This record gives sequence, structure tokens and C-alpha cells, in this order.
Amino acid sequence: MLTDINPKLPMRDKDTTRDFYLDKLGFQEFGTGDYTGFLMVKKDNVQIHFFEFRELDPKENYGQVYIRSNDIDRLYQSMLDNKLSIHPNGHLETKPWGQREFAMLDPDNNLLTFGQNIENIGGARIKKMSPQLVVTNIERSMEFYRNKLGFDVDFRYENFYAGIAKDGYSIHLKAGTPSIEERRKRKDNEDLDIVFSVENIHELYTEYSNKSVEFIQSLREMPYGKEFYVTDPDGYIIAFLEEV
Repeated sequence: MLTDINPKLPMRDKDTTRDFYLDKLGFQEFGTGDYTGFLMVKKDNVQIHFFEFRELDPKENYGQVYIRSNDIDRLYQSMLDNKLSIHPNGHLETKPWGQREFAMLDPDNNLLTFGQNIENIGGARIKKMSPQLVVTNIERSMEFYRNKLGFDVDFRYENFYAGIAKDGYSIHLKAGTPSIEERRKRKDNEDLDIVFSVENIHELYTEYSNKSVEFIQSLREMPYGKEFYVTDPDGYIIAFLEEV
């Protein structure tokens, strides 16, 4: 019974090939030993094997491999972000044969084509959601979310807009004038502005207690889980919930 198929490509210099695939493309070397003239690399479920061919003329090398991805657009962007050289005729595009592809050459001119079937690529989709809070003093708010709640600064635009993030979830802050009356009513009614689902809520509650965060609802157990509420400098109510 067949289980795998792995391309075997020529290489002139093992160290150069190893550096390219490991440092540039994020592969890992694997195998039971470091054999002279042979190299195996792996990333996710893909293996590529190489054999030494010192006399190889790259201009006459027709080694090729097609690598499938389940997120071709993100993979392509990561290559660009890492300043990798895309083949001049191989920039990302949707092909007539129903594949979305891009290509590059390795140090020995082996052609690496990355592709995804367009039937497996969704159309427009939401990537993430970030609530926006209008805050009186953006510096004060950023300090609170950083120092008290443990967020990091995601971005900052001049003196009136910023993004903060924690564990991949973000809040946008916009300088302005929140309605004091609205804030008062929401606090009186415990109308929540943001709800974060968390793990290890007892540990988080202790952390915030030690930082003297203002709680408007201490940790409690409800039919749907354990929760507590905090308030920020402008009176926004942030809930943390560990669901049952």
C-alpha cells in the first residue's frame, strides 16, 4: 500500500540548500543522520529530499515540485514579508486551470510552485472584529490597558487612534468625548461593552486584583459560567467569562 510521495531534487551545495529551506522557507531538517550528499527537509506534511550534484548547471536544471497550501494568499504574503524573491513570471494569480498559484526558484533553480484549488478558497470573509471605544484621554487609556489588563500596543496613529491587543484579540481606541450620561446609565444597568471568553479565570482575577483594577462585579459563579467585570478610566465595562 502506498503512503507518501516525496520529490527528490538536485543540489550543488548542501549548506546553501539547507540555509535556504530552513531559514527562508521555514522547513526543518529531519532524518536519523547527517549523510554526506543527501538532505531531507520537512514542513507541516510536506517532505522534500535532495541529492548532491556538484556539476549541476542551474540554467539546465528542470527540477520542479508543486506544493499545495490551504491558505495560498497568506502564504504568499508571508513570502513577501520575508523579502523572498518571487519568480518574475510567477506572482500570485488565479490560473485558467482552476488553481491559484505563485512560484519561486531555490538556489539551484529548482522551481517551487505553491498552489491552492480555487474551489477551496472562500470569497470575502471576516478576518477579525475589533470593538472601538471613544476615550477621553488616549494616553491614559493605553496605560490602563497595558499596565492593568496586560494588553500590548498593536498600532498607534498620531494622537487620536490606537489599537491594543492581547492573545490575538484587539480593541481600538479613538480620542473623543464619551457621553457621561450614557456611561452612567450603562454602569447602573451593568450593560456590558465587551465580553472576553477566557481560560483560568481564577488566575486572571487574582492578577487583576494584585494590580488594583477596579471591579464592578467580583468573581462569581453563574449558570453559564464564572465571570467578573472591570471598568476602564472612561467607565466602559469589560467582562471576563469562563464558560461552563
